[in-house]
Amino acid sequence: MVAVSACDAPESDRAPPPIPEARSEAVSEDEPASPAGTALKAALLGESPEDPRLRSEDPVDRLAFIDDLIRELEPLFTPDYSSLSVDQHELAEMIGTEAVESPFLSLPDKFWGAGLPLALEAVEPTLRRATWTDADRALARRFADYVALGPMDPLLDVTGTDRRHDIEEIEQYSARMRERFEDCQFRGGLVFTWTGGPYRPVMVEEPRLAQPTSQLEISPTLRLSTGLSSEEKPRSVIQAVDSLDAVVWTCALPGVAHFSFSGPPEREEGLGWILPLHAGEEDTSVYLDDTGWPCFYIVPFY
Repeated sequence: MVAVSACDAPESDRAPPPIPEARSEAVSEDEPASPAGTALKAALLGESPEDPRLRSEDPVDRLAFIDDLIRELEPLFTPDYSSLSVDQHELAEMIGTEAVESPFLSLPDKFWGAGLPLALEAVEPTLRRATWTDADRALARRFADYVALGPMDPLLDVTGTDRRHDIEEIEQYSARMRERFEDCQFRGGLVFTWTGGPYRPVMVEEPRLAQPTSQLEISPTLRLSTGLSSEEKPRSVIQAVDSLDAVVWTCALPGVAHFSFSGPPEREEGLGWILPLHAGEEDTSVYLDDTGWPCFYIVPFY
């Protein structure tokens, strides 16, 4: 499974509207969200989804899960929710940087992207089966239905009638998506905030910071500091130095003022590091890729 935790959003980022619960007329209004809806919300928040159907060897269980997942998402793809997007370029220009390039621009697209690894996990055991039952064939078709909801890639040519063809089609799609989910900026596009973005840090030329305001050690070969730049109009920056105390990079975070590290870095396999920042009265985060290079950050909701 591809681990998605693109929404490690700080408390300053207001929670997105709830996922509308898929209901039948027989379900009361105080009925809790389906297990698939709970799993989807967990994935969006970077938590490990707990639904035993995902790990079942019985394709009937996994088919039921992906059916529920689609029912949870379909109400989002309506004008009311699909309009919940922002003009990334206009906001980025106002802030003074660039937004990450992402296909996930609307709220439904972000939920779809968070749920894609769950759909992949549900279909993967079927791809390993030497023969398919009716449930396996239906599961392959429903996976294609899930892909068709989202903003990416052409429709999958999966009919459930040609096992070898369907397996090849889904495996090729899965390989493409796994590769993309390993890209820090692609993953960043899944983060939902009310301030647009996430945004790209701005690299600046800066000598070694004379008076750091906070420090973190990422590894024996990479140490980070925050402080004020030596520019005519000083601004808060993050600076990385190597084991020889040579400056590796310095970056500013337009839209985030007077920040310092607020806790230890969190290492996330396949993505890099999440650095917590305190900016004024707000908290936010900056993300480094797996090499320790600045990838994206979140502008807090001041």
